[in-house]
Amino acid sequence: MLRFFEDRVIWNGNEYTKDIKDCCGFAKEVKKGEKMYWHKDMGIVKNDTEDFEFDKEEFDREKAEEQTVIRKSIEHHKRMRTWAKKQDPRELVSFRKMLEEIKEMWGYEYCSLCKKYSRTMPQNYGSCNFDEVAGHKIDCSLCPLYRKYGQCKKSSVNAWTGMSKSIIWGEWIAYSNKLIKQLESLLDKPKEKNLKAKIRFVKFKKALAMQVLEMDERFRKISESFICSIHNTDSGFFVKSLNTPFMTDESIYLWGIRHLTDYRIVTRTFHDNFERDEYLEKAISALKDWAGNWEGFLENPGSVTISNDSEDDFVLEV
Repeated sequence: MLRFFEDRVIWNGNEYTKDIKDCCGFAKEVKKGEKMYWHKDMGIVKNDTEDFEFDKEEFDREKAEEQTVIRKSIEHHKRMRTWAKKQDPRELVSFRKMLEEIKEMWGYEYCSLCKKYSRTMPQNYGSCNFDEVAGHKIDCSLCPLYRKYGQCKKSSVNAWTGMSKSIIWGEWIAYSNKLIKQLESLLDKPKEKNLKAKIRFVKFKKALAMQVLEMDERFRKISESFICSIHNTDSGFFVKSLNTPFMTDESIYLWGIRHLTDYRIVTRTFHDNFERDEYLEKAISALKDWAGNWEGFLENPGSVTISNDSEDDFVLEV
């Protein structure tokens, strides 16, 4: 069984700490005479005696499942906190009272992380937590909260430790707030959109309105002495920066040298709605091409999303 984490790898029950100093893209592990190598992108993994491939799809599934379990744990702790805030903050903490009223408490049997990642171990196994009720030790080393903040009950950094030792509800809530923040820090941060522009389009009968809300300043025409910033697409439709936002037969003008007119609303009329929709389709296609291929943008092509208020009023992000 092979499992990857941010700071280590668990393979066949043995833990290996990553050495990320290797600039060649491979990290080497040495423990008890064994050597393990793995690719930084989690591709090929091997030791001295055996070669095998790491299943990236399986890893992605496990990672997605881990994120789901973390979210469930956050929801669990938020429900408990909501209930606790209704109690007298000077009242003594009682897990029995909470359990009786909302059917959950902060024990491991109610935690989705514990259910997923805790393992029953013999009493002579390491420094695991001892479950006095069940009479055996519990290993939580696979838990993402454990990996980042240490073991529950034993780590002073892990807020669950303070929460479990709280005397009054006011103290319990303070640790609960901290624990929820720790759990939220385990969630993958959404990738920031590499936006080049944010433009609102509104359809009217035989007419189209446009307002440029945001634009990458690298495309803006800086002064009268410079030529127009321009991007030509294969369709023959242009995206330009000159003076002010505007729409012509074959061009969309974004922000230009007249900063005071950046947010002006520009309109264009058409013979019918079909011509209007055809023009808008060409404009959107050109803006997508501009966002990904204009020579002034050195980063990877930006993602494209449309935030719909309605089919006739939406914001294009490119």
